[in-house]
Formats: sequence, structure tokens, C-alpha cells
Amino acid sequence: MLLLFINFSSLLSARKDKYKKWLNEEVYWIITPEEKEVFKKLKSDKEREKFIALFWAKRDPTALTEKNEFKDGYYSRLNYVNLKSGKDKGWKTDASKIIIIFGLPKEKRTKPETWIYNPISYLNIKDEFQIVFDTARDKRLILNKKLTSKVTFDAMDNYASRTIFNPQLKEIPKYIKKFMLDPQSLEGKIIEKASTEEHEHKDIPFDFALHFTKALKGNTHITLVYFLNQEEAGIDKGVLFGRIKAEDGTFEDFKKKIEAKKEDYFVYADFPALPKKYEFYFGLRDEKSDRYSVSKKEIEVPNFWKSELELGNLVLTDKVEMITPGFRDTSAFNFGQYFAYPKKEMVFKKMDNLNILYQIYNPKTENKKVKLGEEIFLKKEGRTYKLPERPLEREVPEGQVIVFGFPLPLLSVEPGEYELLIKITDKISNQVVEKKVKVVVVE
Repeated sequence: MLLLFINFSSLLSARKDKYKKWLNEEVYWIITPEEKEVFKKLKSDKEREKFIALFWAKRDPTALTEKNEFKDGYYSRLNYVNLKSGKDKGWKTDASKIIIIFGLPKEKRTKPETWIYNPISYLNIKDEFQIVFDTARDKRLILNKKLTSKVTFDAMDNYASRTIFNPQLKEIPKYIKKFMLDPQSLEGKIIEKASTEEHEHKDIPFDFALHFTKALKGNTHITLVYFLNQEEAGIDKGVLFGRIKAEDGTFEDFKKKIEAKKEDYFVYADFPALPKKYEFYFGLRDEKSDRYSVSKKEIEVPNFWKSELELGNLVLTDKVEMITPGFRDTSAFNFGQYFAYPKKEMVFKKMDNLNILYQIYNPKTENKKVKLGEEIFLKKEGRTYKLPERPLEREVPEGQVIVFGFPLPLLSVEPGEYELLIKITDKISNQVVEKKVKVVVVE
């Protein structure tokens, strides 16, 4: 009985030491004071494990995937400094703190010891910077506060808060597993041939368009739209499929079954991706005849997570419907309470409303409020229609996407080819963004 008691006590002690080490050593430089106080008040190991999992999920730049690149990099740097030999060479030293926060320098200079770093966007460091050390008698490096760049201290002071990429998370996210086409399936064979042999094939006529919207931190949502004429395409049931392949060879596949109807002229697939360059292979297969088309396009997925004001997905349409309760859609055509039907060609009749819908990212806030101005111009040679500026001033949670929408009646607009200009002004930061689209108005 005594032996069992000792083993159980040892187990409890080990657990206690584990969480104490996590709090006081492993995340010492990265945990916020508020998080530290919350963690200290937790009563059970289950609560502590959930806290730790959510702690790292909030710091995951790719929150839709199970892999947490930031956490892996952080522990890699922590292990690196702890493996250094010599007295007091662990995570507490000035040099170790710098490595844990900024990583290893791209260049080192001597007399005095100076470390050079490239810009680090998530720490709000936009230019190359340097960190200068003095050398103590025991050869330890001590930070020289006078010669070191000011941005270094700002980044160190705000490191804990600036690395919380997903502050809105309240629960541990359900990760999206990487999808791969079955290599033995017809879709898998078509995509493999297309991506290795630059194979393109056109049995089924369709047009396509790409739309990009902001996803969770670090990701951009891609909506791929196929515009179909059912009679020309000659399909009732089909399969959308494809592969998005990065320069490093990593890839993600997608597959979606569809039913084409006479009144439907578009179908779409949507999925998240990191902002970078890709080779994009996408196809459509007829389930009955196995006829297919496959095409390739090189794309660059935009990054909507910069600090600058961004004007995101823009949809011009003559058909907008209220979304019914329970409707779930993550595409670029979901605008809160409304679903906007995409158009293949920007041609509108005078009897139509030209519905303009778009999203605004990264507006500045003042007293938790945004202050935006919207201007819309419809221009052609010798004629300009300008709508009155619409101001938007309201309280908005930090990081929330702003959705704008406006129905523009065309009855008083002369037929012709126009340039539609949308201009958004952030009254707080004085940043201005705009987008232009060619539209045609007909009788």
C-alpha cells in the first residue's frame, strides 16, 4: 500500500512540475499577464490541457490546419538555446531571449557583436533591423540598449500580444484534414497527368472565375466559379475537381459533385489556402460519359492579413436573395444575410438594379469605432455618374470584416460601356483603396 501511495504521489508531483515548467519556462516570453493569471486559477489537469491547446491555437497562423508552424518554430528556437553549453546559457540570457523571439540572425558582425535581421511583418517590423550586444567577462552577450534598434524593444514588449493571431477563438478549432484525390480514380489520374505533363484537355466547354476572401488568420478563401451552359456542356451530373500546387511541391486537392439544371448557369467549389503563388489545375468531368475538361492557371493568392486597408471580394450582380435560416455557405458570394448570384459577363439592363457588394479588411478603429467613406462613380467618355458619399461610422470588433452593399438603379443611366469605380476612404488612417470594373448597360 505504501508503494502505491508513493507512486501516486510521484505522479501528481510530476504533473504539477509539468504545468509549472510550461508556465514559468516554456512560455515565459510569450504568455500575456492576463493569460498567466487565468492559468494559475485553473483547478484540474483537464482545464489546463484545454487552456494550453487553445493557447497555441490562438497563435497558429494557419488555424484551419492541424500543423501549427508558429508553435513548432517557437519550440525549435527554445530547444536551440537550451542546448547551448556553458554556465547560464539557457533561455534566460539576453541572447537567448533574442533568438526565441526573432530567431537566428541572417548576418553577424563583430566589434561590437551585432546581429542583423530581415523585416518581420507580424511583429510590425517593416525594415531590416539590428541588435547590438556588449560582451561580459564570462563571454555572455548582454543587450546594448543604446545601440540596438528601437523597433527591437517595441517588438519584445509586445511579442506576447502580437503573436496572438486568432484572438477570436473561444474553442479549439476543428482542423480541416488535407484532402487528396484517390490516385487510382479517374480524377486523380487526370490531375496527376495535368500537373506532371502540363496536360490540358477540353471536352466540356465552361468558363471560370476566381474570387478571394479573407479566411481565418493567415489564410485566404478561394472560390472557383464554373460558368456552364447546360446544352453546350451536355451534362446533367458532373464532378468538379482540381489541385492547387505550391512552388515547394506541396498541394491540396478538391472534389465536389454537382447537378446541372437549365436555370443554373454556374457552380462553384471553395477552399482555404495560404497567400502565395500556386499552379492551379481544375477540371470538370461528366459522370455518365467520363468526358472531361482540365485547365491550368498560375495564380497568386492575396494576403488580406496585412495592416493596410484592403478592398476585398467585389461582386456585381442583378440578382440578390435573402439567405434562409440554416443556410451554410463559405463562398465569396455570402454577404451576411444575402447571397449574391455571380455573373459571367458584366452586362446589365436599364430595368435592372446593379447590386454592388464587397468586403473591407483592416480598417483602423478609434474608440472601437471605424470611420469609412464610400464613393461610387460610373464613368464613360463624356459622362460621369457620381453617387453621394455614404459614411459608415459604427462600433466594430477588432479584426471584423466590414460588408458593404448598394443597389444602383439603372433606369436613368444611358446605355453604353462604363468604368465602375469604387473608392473607400478610412477617415482615421487616411488610407484610400479603390477598384475598377468594366460594365455595360443595355436597353
